[in-house]
Amino acid sequence: MKKKNKYSNLPKTWLTLVAFFIMHAGLFAQSNVNENFLKTVFIEKFAKFTIWPYREWKTFNIGVLNDKAFFDELSKNYKTRAINGKQVVPFQITELAEIEKCDVLFVPNEFGTRIAEIAEICNKNSTLLLSEHKDMCKYGAHINFVLSETKNIYFEINIQEAEKANLRFKSKLLESAIIVRNTTIDK
Repeated sequence: MKKKNKYSNLPKTWLTLVAFFIMHAGLFAQSNVNENFLKTVFIEKFAKFTIWPYREWKTFNIGVLNDKAFFDELSKNYKTRAINGKQVVPFQITELAEIEKCDVLFVPNEFGTRIAEIAEICNKNSTLLLSEHKDMCKYGAHINFVLSETKNIYFEINIQEAEKANLRFKSKLLESAIIVRNTTIDK
């Protein structure tokens, strides 16, 4: 019988803790923790549980489309952090052409009407598209933040849309998500 060392369960324990955090993030939202801060934490977890096609990029680029408050929180929280072994570089997107530089793109509420156009660009570049507008996963977003009436933060995932960008999600992330399907039939 093989003897286990004290670190043999570390990966399983880590995954359990991450899954617990993701599933119970709504509880944290009820405290005085800033909503933007929680979203930045979610982004790190989303990135760690997303499988991208191979890229030779030296940094992990997170774009924020015209949301200064969220960009400031993201910049503050990722000054010296890495995701998937790459230094995080947050930047503000002001032109849709800049999306091609992103691994992840966060689209705030006011761009909900343009989500299909934004999704098309993200899909061409294998950019994980995050939104926070009601029902955006049904119309192109890969992951959508949902704020309940009690101010809990949850998230939806549309696997079909993510597959258009050649992105896949690990099962631990999917277990914690509300799965959404497209409203239209793909041709």
